[in-house]
Amino acid sequence: MLRLPLLKRHFPDAECRLKIGFVGQYNFVNLSGAGTLPDFSIDNFSSGMAMGFSALPWQLKNGAKLGLEMELYRGSRIYTDFYNQADFDMPGSAYGRFGFVFQPAGKFSQSERN
Repeated sequence: MLRLPLLKRHFPDAECRLKIGFVGQYNFVNLSGAGTLPDFSIDNFSSGMAMGFSALPWQLKNGAKLGLEMELYRGSRIYTDFYNQADFDMPGSAYGRFGFVFQPAGKFSQSERN
């Protein structure tokens, strides 16, 4: 996956980051011969847009920080088959990700990099 950021904004007072960018990816597809599959075709390359947000609102006594992150991606169609055809309203791939962030104190902190 290759990401090209269009916007990456850091708000130091709130320890928030906003990310918007283009994503291009190579899809590794592995299909086994088990069962019967309908006719399909696979695109090894896909692309789309990603948008993310992260915040580090909690600081521990040792200077480490805890936070949350979220990212959404919407991209081009990876495969075409009976259930995912090109003439459908919105064929494509997508994912959503939610997680926790731990930033150790010291050389990894954002304030020391600026």
